[in-house]
Amino acid sequence: MVKQEQHVQFDQHIRFTFNRIPSKEKFYNFEELNEIVDFYEIQTYALNTNCDPKLYNGLTPITKTDPQNPNYLYSMEEVASHLKETKICLTKIVYDIDLYPININSKTYSSYSEVCKGKFDNLTWCVQTSKNFYNKGKFARDQKSGINVVMLDLDDINNDCECNTKFNGFKNIIAGFTGGTCTPCPKFDVQSNHYPIE
Repeated sequence: MVKQEQHVQFDQHIRFTFNRIPSKEKFYNFEELNEIVDFYEIQTYALNTNCDPKLYNGLTPITKTDPQNPNYLYSMEEVASHLKETKICLTKIVYDIDLYPININSKTYSSYSEVCKGKFDNLTWCVQTSKNFYNKGKFARDQKSGINVVMLDLDDINNDCECNTKFNGFKNIIAGFTGGTCTPCPKFDVQSNHYPIE
């Protein structure tokens, strides 16, 4: 009996990761990189080091803020604006969207299950809402970019918020990205502060 050898071919992808977008065009030769890179990952969760529930309910807003403001937050719009000034292939950009609430008094990750069970405080937690996630998915779609959802397991995986379905945050990101509609959920959307930035 002759044993036939099988070869398995794996798809290989080359990514280039940014956690800070360079302001100088000559920093990277995007014309060369575009030929070899499958996608450019923008780690939006690394653009700002701290969340401040008085300013915004996440790490990275979509809309620009005043860089002269001492509470300045680097935004997704600024990233897109800087990249449009380069020769990067814009359709190869993938924005990371972080899917976890942040307790500023903790050194560990928190989950939406904790939020849904009432184990949070609006004064010390940054808790993004269904609309925030929807808008971030829509932003990536409007930019003709891709998305990478980060920390999916910290979404409301058990439907502790009693939403229409499990994974409310993730499903709203996808709805924004695919042109669907936002599905709010009262126990998930607990952030009561209103912010001038989105």
